[in-house]
Amino acid sequence: MALPKKRSSRPERRYHHGDLRRALVDAALALISEGELGTFSLREVARRAGVTPAAPYHHFKDKTALLAAVAEEGFMALCGRLEAALAHVPAARLVAAPDCGMKYLPRGLARAKLQALAAGAALISRGA
Repeated sequence: MALPKKRSSRPERRYHHGDLRRALVDAALALISEGELGTFSLREVARRAGVTPAAPYHHFKDKTALLAAVAEEGFMALCGRLEAALAHVPAARLVAAPDCGMKYLPRGLARAKLQALAAGAALISRGA
């Protein structure tokens, strides 16, 4: 007959972050918005998200993959804001001008998006 397992007096702790991917992207955006691209690392993103340094690798292969997710989110946010802003403009008045979209964003958000895009472009040009 097996002895029953001894129960600890402290409550069992189960680790579950919730939406880790979302938390990592948010932490990366916060770093970018603070202008911390020079010291940007997955370790710092993990620290800010409150997880172990290895946790980001469950969702992102490397720093480049995380920055790509941040840039993708920026494009999606920009797309949504542009669609909302242009929903009331008659189609006859619309002209293709891809560089005009940032004026529809609040200045701080536009700056963060541009910084993320610049960081992504720098990584691509370096072949990272």
